[in-house]
Amino acid sequence: MPARTGYLDPPVEENFTNEGTTSHVAVRRARSRGPPIGSGLIVRRGDAVFLVPNEQVQEEAGQRQDRDSRETTAQFSYQRTFAAPLLFDVRGMVRDLSAGLRSNPESTPIVAEQDRGFREFYVKAAIAGHARAHEWKAGGDVSVGRVRERFAYRITDAEAFDPETPATFSFDERGDDREHALFVQDRIRRGRLTVNAGLRWDRYQLVVNRASAQPAPGRGLGVASPTS
Repeated sequence: MPARTGYLDPPVEENFTNEGTTSHVAVRRARSRGPPIGSGLIVRRGDAVFLVPNEQVQEEAGQRQDRDSRETTAQFSYQRTFAAPLLFDVRGMVRDLSAGLRSNPESTPIVAEQDRGFREFYVKAAIAGHARAHEWKAGGDVSVGRVRERFAYRITDAEAFDPETPATFSFDERGDDREHALFVQDRIRRGRLTVNAGLRWDRYQLVVNRASAQPAPGRGLGVASPTS
């Protein structure tokens, strides 16, 4: 539902160009086909469009700066129980985030333009089981995304900046984000003794390309402790 809003802290008492509109809508569905199977889906959309509040000199010059931010997200889940017992679980998300800034030619002391965004697909799958003294879990997750960033400015009032500040600037880059992980963990109970063991492998590719292996969160390799 759209809603018109104002800011609490305008730069001047006259409260120039201090308004905006926000909206948000969400749809959710859950389904269960008996104890063995369950699934769910959530879709959300949110928008915020607003004017950047002017100072007195900017209002007199005729400045108008518009900002916007948008988010579209879909989340899904699926669970199934098998005999043994085994539990299979998969969860994922798709989302698109963006933010922008636009300035008219009368903007002062700077005309700025910006467009940035992030698109991502994420999925995590795991299978867990319980057999005698073992409570184990194994799985992995994948995140694939794309980042964009464009920013440019032109100074219209040089007196407001240091002399060495460039009069114009432009930046426009894009990058692909790739993140992968695999993990396995086990909790072993023998009488009053509990052993938590686990290993996780991660690979990250965006600014750098690196991979590492480490104990799974909350797990250690060969760590044992008595239980009360």
